[in-house]
Amino acid sequence: MNAQKIRVPRFWGMHAKPSYALSLMLSLVLFIILVAAYLFFSSARNRENPDEKLMPTPTKMFTSFKKVAFEADVKTGKVIFWNDTFVSLRRLFIGATIACTIALMIGMNVALFEGMNALLLNFLRFWNMIPPPVLLPVLFIVFGVEEVSKIVLIVISMAPAMTLAMYTSVSKIAGSQIIRSFTLGASQLEIVYRIVLPQALPHLIEILRTSLGIAWYSLILAEALAASSGIGYRIFLVRRYLAMDVIIPYALWVVVLGYAMNFVLGQILARGFSWHGKQEKS
Repeated sequence: MNAQKIRVPRFWGMHAKPSYALSLMLSLVLFIILVAAYLFFSSARNRENPDEKLMPTPTKMFTSFKKVAFEADVKTGKVIFWNDTFVSLRRLFIGATIACTIALMIGMNVALFEGMNALLLNFLRFWNMIPPPVLLPVLFIVFGVEEVSKIVLIVISMAPAMTLAMYTSVSKIAGSQIIRSFTLGASQLEIVYRIVLPQALPHLIEILRTSLGIAWYSLILAEALAASSGIGYRIFLVRRYLAMDVIIPYALWVVVLGYAMNFVLGQILARGFSWHGKQEKS
């Protein structure tokens, strides 16, 4: 008895190529279901209890957001939402910049020099296994509860994994290029910074894009535990009052910022290193 063939929709098969319109529609399905489910249950709960706090209506969230985003705080004179955003982005930018520098310089050298490989590779793998929150008490003791401890947490959260990823990427760069360069009389520094470095930069951008999630996680955690401003600080401050009408807009704003950063990095990769995508496909 021959097994009956299972018919798979044309847009769902392994070799299927859905149209742009269909791909866009499929990508929105789960978001639409999530929003519709929230609106349904929020509406039902608010009909039963007008003072509902756990699932506020969009109207309540808009009213609260308008207050924190467009009205100056009486005590500080600053608009709370934008001040929190600026403070968090500054911390994130500084931490991510330091982490990228460490990943690029150490990752390249570990991949290219056997001595550096023997010295650092196992230590990096060990460091990458340590959960960043475990180090928070140590950071607060050593650096205090001000800006430095938060930035250091972001760095140690991102740098080990990014460095190992950079090591893997640089290790795949064609060895024939290095041999040919030595044959033509290039020095080791010239090979590292004129041949390997330009090829490593697009990999660094890709690695940074995948590391933004852990960066935001570490930032929110540090701000929640010890800060007087920032997105994480505000979320954990208003949670005492069950102010979901503030927490949800703040959480969605973090998602928007993350998507914006990812988009900008993607544009830098596409426009500044257009040859990279072609090289990966070849």
